[in-house]
Amino acid sequence: MFLQVAFYTFTFWLGVYLIARDLTSARLRWAGLGLVAYAIAIGLDLLALQAIGPTKDILFRLHWAAMVLPPLFWTGAVLGLMPAEDDRKDQLIKVWQRVLVPLVVVTSLLFILGLIIWEGGSPSFAGYLIFGLISLFPLVALLFLLPNLKKAGSTRKAFGLVVIATVFFGLGAGMVLLGSGWLPHSWIVLAIGMDIVLLGLAVVYFDAFEQGEALSNDFLRSLAISTLVILVFGGQVIFVISISTGPTLTMLTLLLAILAAAILLAGFAGEIQRLLDNLVFAKLPRLRQERTELLGVARALPKASQEADPKMMDEKAFYKATRRALSHFNTLPKLAINPLTALPEVTRQLDARGAPDNTLERAHELRDILAESIGRLKPEPDEAFGTTDAWRYYNALYFPYVAGLRPYSRRAEHDRSDPVIKAALDWFQVQVPERTLHNWQAEGARLVAQDLREMMTD
Repeated sequence: MFLQVAFYTFTFWLGVYLIARDLTSARLRWAGLGLVAYAIAIGLDLLALQAIGPTKDILFRLHWAAMVLPPLFWTGAVLGLMPAEDDRKDQLIKVWQRVLVPLVVVTSLLFILGLIIWEGGSPSFAGYLIFGLISLFPLVALLFLLPNLKKAGSTRKAFGLVVIATVFFGLGAGMVLLGSGWLPHSWIVLAIGMDIVLLGLAVVYFDAFEQGEALSNDFLRSLAISTLVILVFGGQVIFVISISTGPTLTMLTLLLAILAAAILLAGFAGEIQRLLDNLVFAKLPRLRQERTELLGVARALPKASQEADPKMMDEKAFYKATRRALSHFNTLPKLAINPLTALPEVTRQLDARGAPDNTLERAHELRDILAESIGRLKPEPDEAFGTTDAWRYYNALYFPYVAGLRPYSRRAEHDRSDPVIKAALDWFQVQVPERTLHNWQAEGARLVAQDLREMMTD
């Protein structure tokens, strides 16, 4: 029992860690949700083994309803690993949304209603068959990811880990079908859980590698904080179970709920702090902004790579760092851990204005340098906006990054009273396909990267 509780705790924590590491990353979000869903399935299985009567049957139904969610989320995570420039990505995501999502929702409802599950908690033949079919989707998605393995270059190792983890997940899911008669169900659940944990670690390793971030420091810090909180709160319940009540259904439910709550509080402490600041300091916008910046940078610092040095980077690595810096132009915590903050030009600018040499000031200075470099792409300095070919790289970088426009987002709010902003939005939405904008941004980033490299040689 305690082995299952420990595995439930670690799986739930890893899922929350992946989601909280970068709330804007779809692949981390889907991977994290897959881990959280599987942790819930483990917890429901543990509770069902302690229950009797109708409660036992209900818990087993919920357990199997939760078991079909990880393949859905992991398919989304694998598709999220495909490069944005791959034309198949958008089409595959639409298939995932229109085929797999409805299939999983219907299957979960069938399990909950008991229509594809036998008395005693085991799925019927139809239930096993549907579960096996759903579990194949991550492997199918993997087939579309494999061609990128040859193009991965320095990320080949990270891609390889994802491939291995996904294959093991498929094998683990197959154990449910082949091993249901001769292996205890709890063993099979834990075996699949190991594969899912491996896949989660592979995805977060790939994401950190691609973002140019360190993983170990932030990973160990989050694990240490969560472990402390878990021991403080969950340890009390475990102590009572050990010396008094035993593993009753009520006490196990309380233990699992407290463990989940503790992990959520520790994992999303930064977001909770931000919400509290917005509430408490509602009438002090400047204080809120300063605290948001400082807390954001403080949380991001453990992710900073200690080995990256712009002067030692080759052309490809320098371009990738520049591309990330541009995409994080208005996200100060992300910009603060970009290795380009160590550019000699940043140091010179800080010295010139007598500013303190710290992480936050370097991030602000890097943003100013990037804005100046983008400004040098402007073909006609006296004109505010143009639509000729000479303007495309400047437009592609300035308006989305510096001006913060999101021309293809339905939820974005823009100031259309500004004639330049209105003209730019209309031009992007009517004449520039989103894929074309991405291509222009990639080429524009190369020009900015070249500009920054030339600064180092001056």
